[in-house]
Amino acid sequence: MPSLPFWARIETLWLLFVPLCAVIYALLQPLAPNDLWYHVRAGELAVLSGHLPATNAMSTGVPLDKPFYYQSWLAEITLYETLTHFGLAALQWLRALCLCVAFVFTISSGLRWAKRENLAPGASARAVAAGSLWAFLLLSNNIDLRPQTFSVVLCAVWVWLLLDFWRTQSWGRGVSLCIVSAIWANTHGAFIIAPASLVVLSGAQLFFGRAKALWAASGAVALVTLVNPHGWHLYQYLANLSNDTISQKYIQEWRSPGFNEWHSILFWVSPLLIAILWRMSKPPKSCLPWLAPVALTWIMGTRDQRAMIWFALFAAPLLGLLLSFLMPTPKPQSVPRAAQLINGVLLLFLGMSPLAFSPELKTELPWPDAFRNQFAPTPQSVFPGAPNLLLERTTPSSAVEWWHKNSEKAGAKVWTDMVPGSFLTWATRPERSGKKAILPLCDPRIELFPAPFWENYVRLSAGPRGAGNELLKQGFTQALLDTETQAGLVRELKKERWTIAARNGSTVLFLAPNSSIG
Repeated sequence: MPSLPFWARIETLWLLFVPLCAVIYALLQPLAPNDLWYHVRAGELAVLSGHLPATNAMSTGVPLDKPFYYQSWLAEITLYETLTHFGLAALQWLRALCLCVAFVFTISSGLRWAKRENLAPGASARAVAAGSLWAFLLLSNNIDLRPQTFSVVLCAVWVWLLLDFWRTQSWGRGVSLCIVSAIWANTHGAFIIAPASLVVLSGAQLFFGRAKALWAASGAVALVTLVNPHGWHLYQYLANLSNDTISQKYIQEWRSPGFNEWHSILFWVSPLLIAILWRMSKPPKSCLPWLAPVALTWIMGTRDQRAMIWFALFAAPLLGLLLSFLMPTPKPQSVPRAAQLINGVLLLFLGMSPLAFSPELKTELPWPDAFRNQFAPTPQSVFPGAPNLLLERTTPSSAVEWWHKNSEKAGAKVWTDMVPGSFLTWATRPERSGKKAILPLCDPRIELFPAPFWENYVRLSAGPRGAGNELLKQGFTQALLDTETQAGLVRELKKERWTIAARNGSTVLFLAPNSSIG
């Protein structure tokens, strides 16, 4: 029976499903300000100065010249260049592209592994698609645009290369592993997964022979990660960051996953799912070593929620393989030419469907209020001509526009929530506003600020009696707050007759009584 072209195969639709879901989901999600904007600002500082920044330079809660470690410089420059050359909407597309590419490599990893085990392509396509869907569900709550987004792509590529090198141990794949590791070490702190996963895989392979090449690659990969602006100090930085008690105390994603969200529940039951499928499918014993990096990333995920992503990417090809063993082999049958054409048209339609959710067209669709309320208006003074339905509702768009229109008030000292503060590192920076730039009190670089700062920040956010007077004594005449995380302080400032100058989404800008206008 003649082979069908790829566009005429029903398996192609199965394999397209997860990358397509990832792209559309990424286009529909707002750009959260949390980690995005101070990274964009760091990229700008690097490009404009011609060297990597090494100090705070953004927020007033600590001296501007306080040293700070910018490890993700390659991702930061990429974010900055994307924004400045292609606009705000391009950041949305960048995230969608990263997720799409990551799942293309994840699916390819599963298919290649199933092919090595001589499994039927028709059955493995469905099984690999199911394993990739499981991975997408597991990481879907952690896709905010930031350096970690590039790390998702690099991790998927790493898994693809590592699976191949584990089986073939070719020099070409070994060199590729080193190249990816070197790029990863300059992009995001999760690069530590590269040497760590290779080491545990090498150790597990000892029980099956042919481990010398894996050990040699482990040493080479660890060595090339030192090709970064900080050398071996990069590992020291990661050790300090991973044990930073302040981050673990105040940042949700640095805590262990609980049982209050379905993503976390899915993570906890995943080892049981793998064990059941392994028992049912009975794969060859030669597959056993791959459980070592899967177990490593699962243990990492039990420590902090953000590491669930790496577990999902390492486990997805294994899940696809185990399901492939269980899938019945489809019987060969001829496909009428008309059915082939229908499948091709459907494939084309689905492939083009993300364009309907593009930033430029998304605003024209009849979205319900619940969806639109997730977004903040796009401040045209910062992003001229950019469409709405891009920025998350915690972005202080109205406050930025108010400062733009009331330039006489733009020199005030502002007490800020750290999430809106991240946006201010870009929207009201000195390069844009000159001497009247508004620098935030703090931003999400938790490790930059000492523990007493955060203790006082949390105390004031709760809205103790007289909080407004306390802010005035410290010289603050404006306060940019989040009404959801700082509801107590919002209530207290209203009691003390602070007036609201601007608000949108969950952000509100207060003026002290003697600073009110009108």
